[in-house]
Amino acid sequence: MIAKLFSSSKRCLEWGLSVETQPMALETRKLAAPKLLTKKGDSNTYADERLLKTLPVFSSESLSKVTLLLLHDKYSENEARNSIQNLENCQGKLEMRSARIEKLRINGPLKGESVKNEMMNYLDREGKDPKQVFCITILDRDTDYPHIKRELTALGILSQALLKNTAYKMNLSVASNVMKQINSKLGGESLRMHMPACVTSSEIPPMVIGIDVCHSGKNSVVGFCATTDQSFNHYYSNFLVQKKYQEIIKQDLDFCMDKALKSFKEKNKN
Repeated sequence: MIAKLFSSSKRCLEWGLSVETQPMALETRKLAAPKLLTKKGDSNTYADERLLKTLPVFSSESLSKVTLLLLHDKYSENEARNSIQNLENCQGKLEMRSARIEKLRINGPLKGESVKNEMMNYLDREGKDPKQVFCITILDRDTDYPHIKRELTALGILSQALLKNTAYKMNLSVASNVMKQINSKLGGESLRMHMPACVTSSEIPPMVIGIDVCHSGKNSVVGFCATTDQSFNHYYSNFLVQKKYQEIIKQDLDFCMDKALKSFKEKNKN
């Protein structure tokens, strides 16, 4: 059919284009699923969806060094209690252990300003450094989180959001996913891929850089990501917003590369 179309096209005849009548055969092979490294150093574990749900996290040392503080309003007491119970009970199977999860009730609505004031009072009262606290917030709407996250970030506090409906229905499976996210934000590793010897044996870890651009909105958005460790689990990321359909602006890209190299240097102790 394709050959017939080409042979009947005036333009193809003028340009001397034709199609081979016999299809070309190419040899291919199906790649095996990637291998994972486990805590015990075993590299014969293949990744699959069912296994990933039950596999213990690779590392979680930072989790025990911070206070997990669950923020809620007066109407979310039951959700807070259910969340804490499941978040603590799921840790054994994941082979991670956090300090006891504490509750902090916010007086008034759970908004950015009220959370900021309550957290400042809490840090002053408990004598804690912001880096020693990780906040879990129970929210009615996901649109409330950006404002709360902005205030907590300004205080130097990491955070994780839970919708009230999710907290109410939380079970061990959901709690496991939440704890993995918290662990990752604290610098832990849920998984570690088995890498070739040429990568792991290098004295200087290689940096993998990914850049992509999306043109679907009013502007073009460029995503930038660069790994900072040998297992490719930690990375620096940023984004650029620019006019549509133009080349990536070099000075903005230089800024991202400079930040990525500084993050790499800090992670690998110069």
